[in-house]
Amino acid sequence: MRARTAQGRTQARTIPGLSGGWTKGLDKMREIILKAAIEIIESNGLGGLKARDLAAASDCAVGTIYNYFGNLDGVILAINIETLELLEARLREKLPATPSPTISDRLVALAEGYLSFATDETARWRALFEHRLSEGRDVPEPMRVQQSRLFKLIEDAIADQMTDPCELSCAARALFAAVHGNISLALDSKLGPFDADETRRQIAFVVQCVARGLSKVPAA
Repeated sequence: MRARTAQGRTQARTIPGLSGGWTKGLDKMREIILKAAIEIIESNGLGGLKARDLAAASDCAVGTIYNYFGNLDGVILAINIETLELLEARLREKLPATPSPTISDRLVALAEGYLSFATDETARWRALFEHRLSEGRDVPEPMRVQQSRLFKLIEDAIADQMTDPCELSCAARALFAAVHGNISLALDSKLGPFDADETRRQIAFVVQCVARGLSKVPAA
């Protein structure tokens, strides 16, 4: 987008929510649009988010949404970045407060924190994985940074037994995929009727097995 200066010249306009221009702006209209988008997603799912409906819910023109976010992708990306921040906060809250927690303690806490977030914020959580960027568009740097912060929580939990950076990164992503897959299948009732306690037992089993295996590996 381009904005006209006082002298009549045009200059590039930074669009919050897009790669290279994302900020946590306090602009009231931007916050109104995001709040309305979240409400639509929570009511109708990500597929129910349409530009015209969002404009009506925000009491603004479709063009206003595009001025702030570039397109609907920009709106969803801004929401998803915020969701990742909320997820990080939830996981940090769940980490053991004891001075020297075991690997098992830390992994179980992270897994249970992830389950609680997925069940409490299901619509937001699903939007993270259902959204597909338009062809040719890169993931914004703020989202990559936030994803890395979340993986770092898992890496820190197992770092005492895995010091090779490549192996540590691989293990963290594998652990996330295992826990996420189990929770995703459970919430979709693919493993039978959803049962939070049973799901909690299953993800605890997975990460505890990993923790036992790592405990047998001599620390470097």
